[in-house]
Amino acid sequence: MLAAFARSAYLEVRGEVVALAAAGLDRGPLVILVDGFDGGRLSPGDEVALAGGRLRVAAYDIALDGADPWDPTLPTPPAGAVSRLPDVERALARGAPPESAAALLGHPPAAVSARHRRLLDSLCAGLAVLEDTLRGLDACGDLAAAVGHIAGRGPGLTPSGDDVLVGVLHAMTAWPALAATAGGPEVRRRIARAASPLTTRISAAYLRAASEGWAAEPWHTLVGALDGTDEALGAAVAALLRVGETSGADALTGFCWAARRLGA
Repeated sequence: MLAAFARSAYLEVRGEVVALAAAGLDRGPLVILVDGFDGGRLSPGDEVALAGGRLRVAAYDIALDGADPWDPTLPTPPAGAVSRLPDVERALARGAPPESAAALLGHPPAAVSARHRRLLDSLCAGLAVLEDTLRGLDACGDLAAAVGHIAGRGPGLTPSGDDVLVGVLHAMTAWPALAATAGGPEVRRRIARAASPLTTRISAAYLRAASEGWAAEPWHTLVGALDGTDEALGAAVAALLRVGETSGADALTGFCWAARRLGA
């Protein structure tokens, strides 16, 4: 058991991170939804066992056989989706928490703390190197150095920098040409591998999932809404902004940054 919250918990099972969550929460690449789940019944350090198609932890004995599967693969954006990205950015700027990374898109809040300014400066430096590497402008670009400015930086169960990288990876999945000059899909895995030693096990698991093209349910909704009504797109952005304290806003910042700077 890695961490427990009111409606979710993170476990390590055979070297892989798994999230248990109450039914009704968002589906995701790490998530097993459990009817009546209460994270208050679990504690970090609880023993976890997987055998015979059943996952056991503390008072929970969860039958995995027969569970409804869900494909986390991020869908291909509809034709013309790129034209809606400015709408996404505007909705992000309106709704992003002041301590998020959204200022990287040129929408700084009225005031930020010195600590947050240092975070933004570090992320900006890393993204500049990452841009040169992914655009092929720097054939010897040090991907690990770029990721080193970003991964593990900032507060949260999944640090802000990691969330930004997750958004970048989602954009590279949605529009594969964004990283074509840097090695195509393999560059997503290289980013995740470079970031993993610099952050928490939970955050590293989300980065690995994103590198495989997997995304949580609100991202599927957002991509589907890119050819929908203004109301549907606004609702999709709002749902992402409700993820964590700043996680959704930070990841959406990375998504918009990659699409804008790398030429979706």
